[in-house]
Amino acid sequence: MESFFSKPSLDRIWFKELTCPNCQRRFKTPRPKRNSYTVGSRDPDFYIHYTGENPYYYAVAVCPHCYFAFDLESFAELSIVDRRGLSAVLSGLTDLTRFDFGSVRDLPTALAAHELAIAAMDYVDNQNMAKGRILLRASWLYRDQEEMTGEPTAERRLSLIRQAAEYFELAYTTDRLENQRLGAGAVAYLVGELRRQLGEYDQAVRWFGRAISASDLPPEIERMARDQWNVAREQKRRDQQPGARRGQVLVEERRMERAVYNLYRDQVRWIERMARSQGISTSEYLRKLIDRVRAQMEGGG
Repeated sequence: MESFFSKPSLDRIWFKELTCPNCQRRFKTPRPKRNSYTVGSRDPDFYIHYTGENPYYYAVAVCPHCYFAFDLESFAELSIVDRRGLSAVLSGLTDLTRFDFGSVRDLPTALAAHELAIAAMDYVDNQNMAKGRILLRASWLYRDQEEMTGEPTAERRLSLIRQAAEYFELAYTTDRLENQRLGAGAVAYLVGELRRQLGEYDQAVRWFGRAISASDLPPEIERMARDQWNVAREQKRRDQQPGARRGQVLVEERRMERAVYNLYRDQVRWIERMARSQGISTSEYLRKLIDRVRAQMEGGG
């Protein structure tokens, strides 16, 4: 376990000074230096694979005095009533306060920071987008934990994905998204992708359709929406086949998507072009391509 979660040296981070919105005391929170990581590929749910330090580990600041945790991109002032409620909640989370949030973070520490932020979320008047972002990022970290250690996290991870989808839906219908990093079309796409991961394929298809028809959807996300729309329809068809286990296709598709989005850019473009020529999704085309290669290898061996 230690080999998975070894911490890098202090020269890869810097410290940002903050005032805790809860207890009003000053503290410093670690931040990764820009040259300590490089951006790699991106998954369909917008998870970015980083080489080097992982910025997701530092997205939540934790006050070392009262253990109030909040997303660094957006946090609001707290009322007296909020602080009273937080005091009762945070005092019961002693199992998470044993982590050192003020130094270099590993994956367990990052997960603990996010769990503290989620526990405090109901008392913070943040927008729906901010809450959805915290929940989604926590689900990514649990997914990383499962892939790194084999420790099952599906129950907690899917609960976080469901909550995130609900907050993003609220953001789509009630929030002003003009000044947000994700516009309405991208939020609709993200809701569709999260519903697809939950196995709710009919809802996923409807949200992908909303995304595709949005006027503010970037071309790259439009291509992803069309691909995932096809994936959701195919998953629904396969899950409805006699003897199919619900969710079995989801695991297979997850592995396939990770393969697609980790290929070199020119290979991805070639696969997308070939898939479009056959009227299928890139994931479906890659699956067929691998099946053909495997059949030839097995036939020849």
